[in-house]
Amino acid sequence: MAEKRTTPARDCSPLDFNVRRDLLLFIKYAQERQIKRSYRDNQIPQGDRKRLAKLLNAPEPIREIEDEEGYWAEWICDLARRLGLASYATEGIYVGYTSQTESYPDNYISVNNGALKKYLALTSSGKERRILDVLINGNANEFYEASLLGTQHRFDISGSAVGAASRMDLSQVRRRLLAILASYPTGQPVPFEELVERVQREEPNLIIDHERKPEKSPKRQAQSSRLYKPPQESPRPVYECLYEYRYKEKDGNQVKDWTSSREISEKEPDAFFRAEGRYLAYFLEEIPVLMQFVQLEYQDATNPLSLVPDPPNFIKSFTVTEKLGAVLNAGMANVDDVKVTISPDFTILVEALLYPDTVLARLAPYTELKSSHHHTHILELSRKKTVETLTSNPNAIPLTDVLADVAAHSASQVPRNVAADIAEWIGHAEKCVVFEDVSLMEMRDLEPDFAALMLKELDDVVTHIISPRFAMVTSAADAFNRLEALEQVPASILHSNASLHKSLLPSGKKVKRARESKAKTETSLPEATWAESTMAAYTSNNLALLKSIAAPLRAQGVTPVLLDETSGEKGTGLLVVPVAARAKVNGLIRKLRASYDIRFQ
Repeated sequence: MAEKRTTPARDCSPLDFNVRRDLLLFIKYAQERQIKRSYRDNQIPQGDRKRLAKLLNAPEPIREIEDEEGYWAEWICDLARRLGLASYATEGIYVGYTSQTESYPDNYISVNNGALKKYLALTSSGKERRILDVLINGNANEFYEASLLGTQHRFDISGSAVGAASRMDLSQVRRRLLAILASYPTGQPVPFEELVERVQREEPNLIIDHERKPEKSPKRQAQSSRLYKPPQESPRPVYECLYEYRYKEKDGNQVKDWTSSREISEKEPDAFFRAEGRYLAYFLEEIPVLMQFVQLEYQDATNPLSLVPDPPNFIKSFTVTEKLGAVLNAGMANVDDVKVTISPDFTILVEALLYPDTVLARLAPYTELKSSHHHTHILELSRKKTVETLTSNPNAIPLTDVLADVAAHSASQVPRNVAADIAEWIGHAEKCVVFEDVSLMEMRDLEPDFAALMLKELDDVVTHIISPRFAMVTSAADAFNRLEALEQVPASILHSNASLHKSLLPSGKKVKRARESKAKTETSLPEATWAESTMAAYTSNNLALLKSIAAPLRAQGVTPVLLDETSGEKGTGLLVVPVAARAKVNGLIRKLRASYDIRFQ
């Protein structure tokens, strides 16, 4: 009896997880981190399993063991592969002559960006149908293969290649059963026995064909003896190779008892219930639950480790959700509609029958997700995320444009107070940018093309390019050494907390005074002080503002560095001061607010 594991009997709510949401989160995780599957068993490594367990929202029955076992992450990963959104090797190789098992060297999960772009361009219902088609056409036979959330033992796979189940058209059976489920009213519990009786009454040959002709063995050649008579052909039993096995306890595990097998016979009055009924129960536990089409209620007395596979009545009832009809009916109106409500308290309510991944993705750079339940998602506009997004990505879609597009789905326009504050947030991102714990690199007298080449060579240490002449680097020493290796002549300028000094030597080297013999004319090299300190940098699109700050600082004993990019009082400038002088800068800014409209990040 082939199965992955047995989980306790429980009610499985279809609302506490979302396949499509976790699929997109997994794809994003795989893009940001290179996942190398294990060498021997081709599984997601334990470190990635733990991180994915926190990122994804696994179904409640396996949530407690997800960070260790990774069942949900593996299922989502396999789904991404079957959808063509990701790829990795599923067949190993034998490494060396003595290898007894397959190995999977350098088996990285790669994202297929072209297929992903096409998938993201689909509507919500289109994405759901893509997933449903993959499950319907590619899943193993429910008679033998235990589902991710299945609770019961399955039939033994022995003889399945020639048995009745081998002649099932699984795609047709699954699509017809989903259509039958969609005919039930939504939100109302339906006894499981009613479904079994309906299938037996209306479509008794849907799952296993009871009207098929008896199979005949190949004709045998006549033997030399005239008395030879070929054996009489007899029809094989309808339920051949559907064996019920007993289980026994051994060393704390459930072990199959090969001496207690029992084949189901069509002569038994409850044969349909024990065979087709089991398939219906196993089917409900897989595609309908994973796709959030039904919610199942289990019998209280169900024993998942029973000595024989429990009859199908281990499921007490099922409740059909609205999502089933919405996904199956491609022409259903308003399936992909999304309603967005922006409140004066900066909260955004997103309501949709199907998961609105496109709208949520557009709002994600500017909002914090507060709650997500079934058809409703509550977000809150974040000033911090908005400024960070616009500052770090100048090409980002402006928040005003995003809200204007989202407002088209809204019952009301963006509140005035929200619009006013958003305009101020955008101003903060445009007016002033503060850099801390970084070093400023200035490229003087360099051709633009050559400066761009230098920035490309220093790409791993450059954190921000202010202009073709200025860039921020994480380590001045690394940048200095790299420039020397490129046969450049860099100059290092270090600043103390109170003043600014210039040196032509890299950090860490000191100038020693030259001493000559008394017989020679005494000459000495100029002495230079050397100190390292943390600096703060300010940028503004108003050069006059920076000059109004630099002049008083010099009068107070602080020597700032003021670098301007363009001529005129309205040019862009960069002001660098020691961290110890930040309090003085803040005091000057407070005084200048009467003369300038200063906005801070």
